[in-house]
Amino acid sequence: MTTMIKNPYVGPRTFQKEEGHLYFGRDREARDLTALVASERLVLFYAQSGAGKSSLLNTRLIPDLEKNRYEVFPIGRVSSGSIGGNAVDNIYVYNLMRSLVQHEIDPALIANISLAQFLAGLNIDDNGYFYDGKPISELPMDESFTPWRRALIIDQFEEVFSTHLDAWEKRADFFRQLAQAMQDDPYLWVVLVMREDYIAALDPYAHILPSGLRTRYYMQRLSRESALKAMKNPVEKLRPYAAGVAEKLVENLASIKVQRPDGRLDVQPGQYVEPVQLQVVCYGLWENLSTAGAQITEKDLLEVGDIDQSLEKYYDGRLSAVATEKNISERLIREWFGKQLITSGGIRNMVLREENQVNGLADDIIQTLQGDLVRAEMRAGQMWYELSHDRLIEPVRNSNAKWFERHLKVFQRQTLLWLQQGRSDSLLLRDKELQEAEAEAKTLNLTQDEQSFLDACRVLRKRVLRDRVVSALIVIGLIVQVIVMIFLVISRNEVVREKEIALSAKREAEIQTTNAKNAEKEAKDAEERAMKQAELALAGSLAAQADSIKGSDHLLALLLGLEGYQRNEESLLTRTTLFHLLEFTPYTRLFGHNGSVGSVAISPDGRMIASSSCREYNNSQCKYGEIILSDANGQPVAKLDGDYGIVNSLAFHQYDNMLLLAAGGCVPVDDQNKGCIDNKGQITFWDVTDVREPEKIGDLGQEHRGLVKAIAFNHDGSILASGSFDTTIILWDLSDRSNPEMVGRPLQGHTSFVNSVAFSNDDGTLVSAGDDQNIIIWDVSRLPNVARIGNPITGHTAPVNSISFNADGKQFASASDDKTILLWNWNSTSFTLQNPKKLEGHSGYVKSIAFSPAGTLLASVGFDNKVILWNTITGIPQGVPLSAHTRVINAVAFGMETTEGSTDQQPYLITGGDDRVVIKWDLSTRPYQALSQPIVGNISLPMDPGLHAVRGNFEANATGQQIQLNGRNEALQGHTGTINSLSFSGEIDGKILLASASDDLTVILWDVTDVTTPNVFLKLDGFEDPVIVAYFEGGQLVTIEKGKNGESNGRAIRWNITPSNWLSLACSTVNLNLTPVEWEKYLPGLEYQKTCPSNP
Repeated sequence: MTTMIKNPYVGPRTFQKEEGHLYFGRDREARDLTALVASERLVLFYAQSGAGKSSLLNTRLIPDLEKNRYEVFPIGRVSSGSIGGNAVDNIYVYNLMRSLVQHEIDPALIANISLAQFLAGLNIDDNGYFYDGKPISELPMDESFTPWRRALIIDQFEEVFSTHLDAWEKRADFFRQLAQAMQDDPYLWVVLVMREDYIAALDPYAHILPSGLRTRYYMQRLSRESALKAMKNPVEKLRPYAAGVAEKLVENLASIKVQRPDGRLDVQPGQYVEPVQLQVVCYGLWENLSTAGAQITEKDLLEVGDIDQSLEKYYDGRLSAVATEKNISERLIREWFGKQLITSGGIRNMVLREENQVNGLADDIIQTLQGDLVRAEMRAGQMWYELSHDRLIEPVRNSNAKWFERHLKVFQRQTLLWLQQGRSDSLLLRDKELQEAEAEAKTLNLTQDEQSFLDACRVLRKRVLRDRVVSALIVIGLIVQVIVMIFLVISRNEVVREKEIALSAKREAEIQTTNAKNAEKEAKDAEERAMKQAELALAGSLAAQADSIKGSDHLLALLLGLEGYQRNEESLLTRTTLFHLLEFTPYTRLFGHNGSVGSVAISPDGRMIASSSCREYNNSQCKYGEIILSDANGQPVAKLDGDYGIVNSLAFHQYDNMLLLAAGGCVPVDDQNKGCIDNKGQITFWDVTDVREPEKIGDLGQEHRGLVKAIAFNHDGSILASGSFDTTIILWDLSDRSNPEMVGRPLQGHTSFVNSVAFSNDDGTLVSAGDDQNIIIWDVSRLPNVARIGNPITGHTAPVNSISFNADGKQFASASDDKTILLWNWNSTSFTLQNPKKLEGHSGYVKSIAFSPAGTLLASVGFDNKVILWNTITGIPQGVPLSAHTRVINAVAFGMETTEGSTDQQPYLITGGDDRVVIKWDLSTRPYQALSQPIVGNISLPMDPGLHAVRGNFEANATGQQIQLNGRNEALQGHTGTINSLSFSGEIDGKILLASASDDLTVILWDVTDVTTPNVFLKLDGFEDPVIVAYFEGGQLVTIEKGKNGESNGRAIRWNITPSNWLSLACSTVNLNLTPVEWEKYLPGLEYQKTCPSNP
């Protein structure tokens, strides 16, 4: 294109980070992958070769992570040249470290250190990352600072299996070092990126990594709709396509050839487009455009030539470059494409990879051509190669024909014809033609076929010369003699020969019958193996897809996980996936805050979420606050700008024609660093009815002589209560919201900060909690008169941080720095309290609590970074704590939302913390999940599990991180910390299991039914402390963690580890089945059947 405008298409290469504005068509994949990486510390991202994984990393994932305050290392690789011999402890670890360093470095400095040591000493300056062996300096941990998450992305991770094959024994150590690095650094996030055809190779190592590497995201090939975006959007503002032109081009690129029953080939529309082919064609189209014209028209397509010509030109260039780079004959590559990858009938053919070569072409050359011209696929445990798309067949054949015509001599082309016609003598060269061929051959490197052709020509020439010398008479005499001799021999042996022929025919028939039967059996066996392999591959794919969508569609994920497990119950991946799906509570991270999230609130209809933080700091003090409004899907929709300081409390109220948001805090810090400390509280009101145009409608609260720590509306919105650091509570009359007035005088009774206030459901009672360890109950039923009911309640032994009333008003809860929660039964008629029920489970201060709308659950959060859901009737935690925050959780709130296509409302939970994120938890499936249950109270061990375990003929001993089984020479390895106990199970679903508990915060269940081939049955992780004991009770496992603060035992959990029990639990959780549309999407070509027969 004769213009200064740069080509908006990048051509046949990976998109770079700065080219994100040109990258289109993968928005959904980018959004889903980013959300998954934000939610999980270890993610496997995989797709077919050539699908565009690296481009997605460069243009979307990395920028999105950086925008969300991740420190993203340079993209790592595990392949490179070795520094020789045994100079490095682990070549894969060494290569990864070397790829992350951007300064010059002495290889010996990192040759013998662990990955965890390296990452701890990896620093950055203006010139990039460097390693000097010095750990990163200790950083302040005040409210204005949160350690940044660090993201390690390892691209082309299949190289851990395809390179340095002589170092295969180091692979397990590489995975262990990666796991150790993640354990040592809780802020390290890891993304592994690899080709789909190597996924199965991960199975022996997956159990070593955190979560068993169960979190996976599969990116499908580029659909036609996405291809249109990738084609049209880059030129939309430069020179857009005329109507229908891009659609025609996509249809052409997606077309495939299908063989009909009569042998003829039909061109039909395909489902996918190869991204590289799209870029090749569009790049050439743009380059060929003239300067005239406002659009790209069909005429422009015709001028640039058809797609075959563009692809043919690209094929020519790629093969020429590879031949030069690899110092190999281009002809050899072309013949491999023409003879091996394309049949004589013009159909794609698959060829099997053999030892380092494929039908005569070295495998490293084929690897170079993968992604654009060649596609690899694993079938029945073997690697097969084929042309990347049907669309390349004709361009390859045409290009080869032209190239052979230009570059081959006459006798070389005659050789090809001779071979095609079965080496017929009629095609051999004679006389002058043969002399010319012999002269040309002296200057060429002949192929074996060409040499054979010339040899055959020479043999023919000698035979002709000899025939000319022999006399015709002699020839005749010889012929006569031969005829006579033949006649005599035939006459004499006729009977014998016919008898031998008959016997030979009989033997041959018997052999052929046997061969036919053997061939039939072998074909049947091969078909069964292929079908079994396909079933196993489908099971693994279903499990991976289930795990990748669990956060966005948990019920669908459970159904896919069930399908995967039922198709391959012996797979660690399918078993682990189903287990964790039943344990998983879906959640979504909401980013956008610059500082710690101090408060959250949810609108009454559940459609809006408010969260507060600090917008700007001044000398470690919050100068200006920040409030972000998000929709129920977690998408930020507005930021409330204005002149307000730190915000410690948020509350919504829905009036007839207004949704009001109140924010309690203090005035901004002034130039003399005076704000909250200058005795000026602040409550700000916002009309957020139209979230697109929120309106600040007033301030009040400076009557408080300190920060406003807590606010609460009564149920009709006529009164707002505020509690302050000045130890008082003020009631505000909001009947005229444009002019709120204080009701009576400030309420005094606390001797320290007022941390929380809450109204009863009948609005007749107000409860407050303070730093003075007291809870005070106020009678507010006869305003403006207010009276304190009884003496302050002193059930806690430390500051009380939060108060919450149950919906029925008969119960309220209090949370304290004494690490406990008290459930109080309250009689609003007699103004009496019953002895409280104490809830103990947190290991740190409890900061905030909230009842669910139905009142059956109480959520609590605090300094241990955990969310605990309590059954309000039994006082027992429901399931294990929710863990996703990385620092203190400050606030929690319940909401209700209506699911799409249903009128039913489902509960969700919002939490916010010092890690600067808000998390939305989907609790719709939580009541059904019961694979793990905390054990309350003291527990007595039926035995004393130690490092030696015996059960019948089974015996095991543990030393350090290894386990030795009686009857097996090789030790079991999987832990990265010291093993603390071993225990054998009884028979569980026909298997004998061995449980090993370790300091590495994991328990591994080993299937030792056959001690000669033990394998990992299940890996339990996510424990808060080292696991000191793990033992079996029937079909359940009990785990006990190390105690804190001198306690002998810590948290105890009972686990349902019997898979046969999981199926009914999963079906009762989903209470539905896959729709026919979903079935066809995830299990195409298979007959529909119900996953859960008893479900609708």
